[in-house]
Amino acid sequence: MSPEDEKESPEKEFAGNTTLHGLNRIFIAPSKYFRAWWIFVILASYAGFGYMFGSMIYSYFTYDTITDTRLEFKAGDIPFPAVTICNMNKFDASKLKVADWYYLSMLLNGVQLNVSTILASGVPPDETVNSTLNIEDMKIEDIVREKGFEVSPLRLKLCFWKGIFCTSMNFTHSFNYFGNCYTFNADVNNPLKQTMEGSGNGFMAFLDIIVDDYTENYFTGGVSEIGLKLLVHDPREPAIMDTQGIALAPGNHAFISIKRTLYENHVPPWGVCEDRQLEYYDTYTLPACYLECRSKHIVANCGCRPFYLPGTL
Repeated sequence: MSPEDEKESPEKEFAGNTTLHGLNRIFIAPSKYFRAWWIFVILASYAGFGYMFGSMIYSYFTYDTITDTRLEFKAGDIPFPAVTICNMNKFDASKLKVADWYYLSMLLNGVQLNVSTILASGVPPDETVNSTLNIEDMKIEDIVREKGFEVSPLRLKLCFWKGIFCTSMNFTHSFNYFGNCYTFNADVNNPLKQTMEGSGNGFMAFLDIIVDDYTENYFTGGVSEIGLKLLVHDPREPAIMDTQGIALAPGNHAFISIKRTLYENHVPPWGVCEDRQLEYYDTYTLPACYLECRSKHIVANCGCRPFYLPGTL
């Protein structure tokens, strides 16, 4: 091709006048060194663009999320949390019969006591003395329920909700690590509402733990503390009292301030949280999942289940 034809070549004319970044610089470069430099710069630019474009596509399909935290001061009614109370003593000594002491010997004393030893320790004889050998039908959860801590007029000395008297009828029973526990405001479908802050506008209770009725011994696997365990939690969540909550010693009181934290978790593919259905709980929560998984693990490995864990075995 002659120089005249090359000058008139539409390809070269397009390359020399195009606004495509850098391409025209290659053709109008004054020397081959500048042309090589522009070729390197353009290739590096397009390589960088390709890397950034690929990174954006990859980031899009990994469905990354951003955590957004907002602090709001909400006026009007807000849901009041549940309050679970447990006594650090599973069995009341004054309620136990001789047959109960015999059945619970390994748990309370670490050794199996016979009837004579039980009577010699100061337990008064009763109608169950001759029935201690027929304990196959006895269940630990039945003994805990009947012979353990209860929120009754004998123990619940005073109870107030927003300045109005409440009674044992306002509490819901549940089994827990400490035996019988009772929850105020446990109704998920009809939760109590609070409109103003302050101790006089919330929940207040005075309980008698009856220290003389304590039966557990730390050296045989029982609880060494004396007092109450209290946990403030969401009504939809089961209370895990052995690892959560605060301890209250006899003769003491506690003022507990609370704030509401609302989490909105992303479902896949933007997050790892899923709306799973648990077998023993209506609502999926972390405490419920933990208790259910713990119960199934114990059943699978031991063939038994602690009375305070969910299950049917």
